[in-house]
Amino acid sequence: MAILFIFFLLGGQYYLFDDRAYRAKEIDFSSTEFSGEVVRYEYKLRSQEFDVVLDSGAKVRVYSGVAPKVFYKDRVSLFGEALPLSSNSVRYFEKEGVSATMAFPEVSILGSSDSFLGGLYKFSDLVSARFDRFIGGQAGAFMAGITLGTDSRFSSDLKRKLSLTGTTHIVALSGYNISIIALSISLLASRFLRLRGAFIASVVAICLFVLMTGASASVVRAGIMGMLVLLANQLGRVYSLRNAIAFSAFLMVLVNPKVLVFDLGFQLSFLALIGIVYFSPVIKGVLGFASDKISIVKESLAMTLAAQLAVMPLILFQFGFVPVFSIFANVLILTFIPLTMLLGLFIFLFSFLSAYLAEFFGLLSRIIIGYIFFVIDFFSRFSVQLELGFFSIVFMIASFTGLFMVLYKQRSI
Repeated sequence: MAILFIFFLLGGQYYLFDDRAYRAKEIDFSSTEFSGEVVRYEYKLRSQEFDVVLDSGAKVRVYSGVAPKVFYKDRVSLFGEALPLSSNSVRYFEKEGVSATMAFPEVSILGSSDSFLGGLYKFSDLVSARFDRFIGGQAGAFMAGITLGTDSRFSSDLKRKLSLTGTTHIVALSGYNISIIALSISLLASRFLRLRGAFIASVVAICLFVLMTGASASVVRAGIMGMLVLLANQLGRVYSLRNAIAFSAFLMVLVNPKVLVFDLGFQLSFLALIGIVYFSPVIKGVLGFASDKISIVKESLAMTLAAQLAVMPLILFQFGFVPVFSIFANVLILTFIPLTMLLGLFIFLFSFLSAYLAEFFGLLSRIIIGYIFFVIDFFSRFSVQLELGFFSIVFMIASFTGLFMVLYKQRSI
């Protein structure tokens, strides 16, 4: 207990140190002319948003039209009003290191420079462009979402339906997906390199992939866990998902301590993983699923139910609704996600070799994604809205307490 208390104090001091460094970067709100370097960009359907580190060191979030299109490491000038952070969004922007926002200022690109990270972003944009060409529409955006982890070009209606059905996570790259990618790369590299060389190549590939996809909380977590899988294989150790969760969470909080409290994606991602690790065995036992004879459908059902139970209290607290049929929606969709991702790989590869084959795989993708959209649309009509008001936080605490008491009695922890 004493050691835990010491770590708690050290963590609090580390948070205060990070917060002081953030608040030391001030912005002159009386000025209307700013200049700096683009460090993040995201293209929307009819707009774009990007972060600029000003010459003063402070970071601003800029919302603008589609032109001029900015890119990573562009030096830009901004003419407009810098707005202080609003009370309802200050925590999110503080977590992102953003000190102010600008809405549709006059943007001028003063110059640009090439960088390695910029090259990765260009490659990611190229992949998305190929999906747009051979799949098109929201189906192409969805393919980019499940392969690159981005939903920036999703329509507001699709985002709403994903949220209502509890299927938003399918466009967030998981540790499982990246682990499969990592092991595949390792297997391929082992044909040409020695064991240590294949390990290094796989770790580098994961790092590049995480950077290419924007290094969001879920992708970073998945990347860390994927590298731990490789490290366990390299050292001949048994991979512990519980230890991987704790270690990846520690590293992410070390880099940005505010994600622990202010990043909902971080919280939902780890809660879902904790649910899968600790709740799945209990659920399988309750449902009578024999571990040696369990089918893919039953495994998916148990894992989905476990993840939903873990995140449900937080979803209720944050959004005030329950995706009642999310379990069924997830089971009907998740079975087709690996095949859809494989088709996306074929589309990208054959787009350089044979446009006819790329069109063929694009047609297959549209059929499968059409089915996925049908399932999402159907189950989005059955969400139950709850208004918990003041009791929302009480309900959340009580729910988590009850869940962990059940686990304790089942001796799963």
